[in-house]
Amino acid sequence: MNLDEIRSKSIISGWFSDRRKLTLISNIFGIILITCFLLGCSQSSEIDPSPTPTATIVPTPLPLPTFNVAVIDVMIHDSYYGETDTNLTNPPVWTVPANADVILNLENQGNLKHNWAIVKKDAKIPVPYQEAQVGDILLYGIGMVYKDSKTTVTFSAPEAGEYTVICTVSGHYPTMQGRLVVK
Repeated sequence: MNLDEIRSKSIISGWFSDRRKLTLISNIFGIILITCFLLGCSQSSEIDPSPTPTATIVPTPLPLPTFNVAVIDVMIHDSYYGETDTNLTNPPVWTVPANADVILNLENQGNLKHNWAIVKKDAKIPVPYQEAQVGDILLYGIGMVYKDSKTTVTFSAPEAGEYTVICTVSGHYPTMQGRLVVK
């Protein structure tokens, strides 16, 4: 046998051996697939009537925020707060909780400028009060509210007690006054 014959036989025999290996591997893989399929189909397809217990998530309730808000609506006229011209003898009273956030709505229905200022407890108010005369007696003031206008301001209510509220425009106190009661 010459060299070419040997080469051709080895190529053909190598081809057969590789092909046989490939066929064998394919057959084994096919058997594995068929076995897996048969095992999968042979299992019961019934649904278990008893459900698997699962953890129940119960939300923890959060405390609701509490709001301590008070609203005061004040109507201002040319020489008094409120509905009647009796501030000197029967001043209007506004009541709020201590440390509340107070929303103060002021509406000036008069022709003059006015304001609304809280006087410190136990402070002596000069009569008549003159603008900028004794500013250190004021606990809180809102500034001027001009004729036919409205304004809204917020402030924190002072500590519990009774406070005098005045208009600090010259000559308006004592006829323009009220009481702020903080509980």
